[in-house]
Amino acid sequence: MSREELEVMEASMAGAGSDSRGGKCSAKTGPHVLLLSLLCFPFVLAISSIYSFYMGTITWYNIFTYFTEDKKNFKVCLSPFLILLYPLLIVFFTIALGIYAAVSQISWHFNEWLKEITDWEKGFYGWLCSFIHLEECSPYEVVVLMDIKDSADQTKNSSRDSVLT
Repeated sequence: MSREELEVMEASMAGAGSDSRGGKCSAKTGPHVLLLSLLCFPFVLAISSIYSFYMGTITWYNIFTYFTEDKKNFKVCLSPFLILLYPLLIVFFTIALGIYAAVSQISWHFNEWLKEITDWEKGFYGWLCSFIHLEECSPYEVVVLMDIKDSADQTKNSSRDSVLT
C-alpha cells in the first residue's frame, strides 16, 4: 500500500467519523441514547463502585502480600502503613472511580455508550500498579501470546535435529 492510498483511506475514515458525529438522529444516535445513559447513571455508579471496591481490595491484598512476604526488610516498616491507609484509599478510589464511570458513560452515541458501560473500572488498578512499579501486584491476569508459526518451526527443527542425530 502506498503512502497516497493510506492518506486517502485515513481521510475517508476521518470523513465518515465526522459525519456520524453530526446532529442527526438515528437508531444509534440521539436524545433517546442520552436519556438511556442518564437513566443508567445511578446503576452504573453503584455497580462500578462495587466492582472498584472489589478490584481495589484484590490490588491492596497483592501489594500487602508482596511487601510482607517478599520484602523482609519492609515488613516491620511498611505493613502498618498499608493497613492504616487501606480504608482511606479504598473509599476514595471507590467513590472516585464510581463517579468517573457514571459520568463517562453519558453519551449521545450508542456505540460510545456501550463501550463505556462495559468497562466498569477503566483499568485504573492496573495503571496504579504500573505507576508504582509493582506490575506483579495488578489484579488482572496476564496472558502471554506466542506466535504459533515460530513454535511450529521450532518443533520441525527439533524433529529434524533428532532425525539427523
